[in-house]
Amino acid sequence: MLFAIIVATPLIVYLNSLANTFVYDDYLTITNNHFIREWRYITALFSKKYAAVSNELTYRPIVTLSYFIDYALWGLRPAGYHFVNNIIHTVNVVLLYFLAHRLFGNRIVSLISCLMFSIHPVFSEAVNAISYREDLLSATFLLIAFIFFLKSSDKTACVRNLSAFYVVSLIAYFFALLSKEMAITFPLLAFAHDFIFKRKEIVSRQCAGMLPRSVYFLSGRFVTHYIGYIIISGIYLFLRFKVFKNPGEVIFYPEKSIFINALMMTKVVGYYLKLFFIPMPLNADYVVPVAYSVFDGAFIISLIVICCTMVLVKKNCFSGKWVFAFTWFFVTMLPVLNIAPLLNIMAERYLYIPGIGFTLFAGLAFNKGFQCFYRRRHYFLSFVVIICFLQMWGTIQRNGSGLIISFAPPPPSLLYVLPLLPSAEYMAERYFISRIGFTLFRAGI
Repeated sequence: MLFAIIVATPLIVYLNSLANTFVYDDYLTITNNHFIREWRYITALFSKKYAAVSNELTYRPIVTLSYFIDYALWGLRPAGYHFVNNIIHTVNVVLLYFLAHRLFGNRIVSLISCLMFSIHPVFSEAVNAISYREDLLSATFLLIAFIFFLKSSDKTACVRNLSAFYVVSLIAYFFALLSKEMAITFPLLAFAHDFIFKRKEIVSRQCAGMLPRSVYFLSGRFVTHYIGYIIISGIYLFLRFKVFKNPGEVIFYPEKSIFINALMMTKVVGYYLKLFFIPMPLNADYVVPVAYSVFDGAFIISLIVICCTMVLVKKNCFSGKWVFAFTWFFVTMLPVLNIAPLLNIMAERYLYIPGIGFTLFAGLAFNKGFQCFYRRRHYFLSFVVIICFLQMWGTIQRNGSGLIISFAPPPPSLLYVLPLLPSAEYMAERYFISRIGFTLFRAGI
């Protein structure tokens, strides 16, 4: 019964998305992309011409391969593509349940976490837009990699199984990177998990006269676990920036200033936190006003929000479980904080993987609230049900709009948005480049 609820919830919530058409970059990566229409062109996935013929800005062969499969199954019927996205999202919901249960050993926390992940409106952009499937697939393989990383650290399993779990984790991590580069934070997540949850074990070894804590970390877990992920990361970075680098990928910091970029990204993080707690308004194209001073109002408010969050996490009332949930959120957000310049410095799809950390936190928070208000649990459960229905309603409404609602007029806020679709010139330029690249590839040039 529990498994049926977990599987059915995201499928029902996103059922009305099957009627949607293609949106955003779908017209470049799918409808006008002749590259994915014949299997004989699949060799380009491993060619330096990949960027030119795939319409992807970075090397994401797993995603492009999924488009090959989609076109073979559905042609250009968008319902099939949306169905596949819904299935991938459902798989991620199930994987999140297993991850939360493995981390916390609590079914209630695990259930609330995965249900929140399945219905929260902020994830609707990544699920609805086919061209944003990279976030879904990267999350799938990242979750698999982390679950098997935890299994490979289980001392109750035999050595043979531990080795098999570790290999599966490494392969899944590599596939996550080949889906989207955001997965590069996995080694940091692994280290954070061990530091947070294995600290007592490390301290006991130190007290027993064995290796000091720092030496134990470096010589122990580094050799047995972390080194494999670091090697995989190095291989991917070599492929990404040397072998398959997109020559057209030239992006600069806002105003070409690292300082201004830091101010703007602080505002972005503050607004991201706000979207998780108050997911409105949701928009397709965010434009962050340039901040030139630390006295910028939006920067100050965002900085206060971030600091308050950090203080709450550091309080004694929060256990390692809470700390890890927030660590997942902030660590996985690093690749999209414009440290390496991005084309879009803010987008809801960037929150799909970091949102796993937030939903883990939500599960812990609801479970803690239930314990604190046990005598009035009926009122508390009613409150939780109302929140869930509001989340579901918001997601269903956005699905039904085909994301067109995303281009509503911008409200007055600290961070404003502009109701702009990609310009005709930009779309035409990318389409022209892809057609030239595809023609040259087909001609064997």
